[in-house]
Order: sequence, then structure tokens, then C-alpha cells
Amino acid sequence: MSKKKTDECCPRFDPKPWDEATLTWEGRRFVKDRVTSFLHIPLNFGMVMKRNIDAIEAVDARPEVMVILSDDNSLWGADVYIEVTKDVPGASMATISGTFLSNPHPREREQRRMKLFE
Repeated sequence: MSKKKTDECCPRFDPKPWDEATLTWEGRRFVKDRVTSFLHIPLNFGMVMKRNIDAIEAVDARPEVMVILSDDNSLWGADVYIEVTKDVPGASMATISGTFLSNPHPREREQRRMKLFE
């Protein structure tokens, strides 16, 4: 069996710089869209992301480092927020402001907390 090198869209995520980092945002712009899920399993995530990235790149609104957030707020769907440098015509836009504590791996942290109480 031969191994073919495939191009990846994104570099491998390194959680260390984001672990418990404090982020202060003022009016950060995002395209907001909805992913359909079944019992929290996304069904059309790839299609939603492709559609939005294509629209973002068409108007040159892609930031150098793109932040993508997901709000898994229902068994049946999740809101995704894709950072942009300017408004994207025809897209639902959202702005986010506030101070946030980053936690890139909540399940690991929860497991460590549970061990404290054993």
C-alpha cells in the first residue's frame, strides 16, 4: 500500500498557546451560519464551511489567522461563527465583544477535575 501526501487546509492545532489564555475582543466580526445535526453529530458541516469560506474569499474578507467558533446549542444543530475582516454581502453577520478565558480541550480539563473529587 502506498502512502500519498495530501495537502491539508489548516496547520495542526497547537492548544498550548490557547490554554487558559485571556482574550479581550471588541467588535470582532463573524459570519454566522447554522449546521444541521442529529444528536449533536454534525451532518452538513463541510458544506456549510465551504459555502461560507467561498463567500468570504470572494470579497477578500479572510483574515490571516481565522478564528472559527461553534456553539453546539441543540441536539439538532449548532451555530458556527467564522471570523472575517469585513462584512460579507448576503451572509448573516455577528459581532462579538467581551473578555473570554480560552479552554481548547474542555473534556480533558473536566476529567482532571473529576479525579480531584475521587
